[in-house]
Amino acid sequence: MAATYEDTYFGHDALVMEVNSRGMGERVAALNRNAEALADMLYPESAAAGADNAVIQQVHYPVRAHNAQAHAGHLFGPLRVP
Repeated sequence: MAATYEDTYFGHDALVMEVNSRGMGERVAALNRNAEALADMLYPESAAAGADNAVIQQVHYPVRAHNAQAHAGHLFGPLRVP
């Protein structure tokens, strides 16, 4: 790898990335809460929940997945199955 790797990362770029990553945990937690709230809101309107004339066929979100128990505690990008 040393023969093909060239470090072209500038010090200022690293500083900007570090500053921008501050609070990332809180932002990801908020994203997770919002995504789960949206899934909870949409699921009752879906055909999978038995809604008549549903435009939404199914809500694809880990806590709504048919195999959610198998994925419990795993991370899905910013998502975590409880």
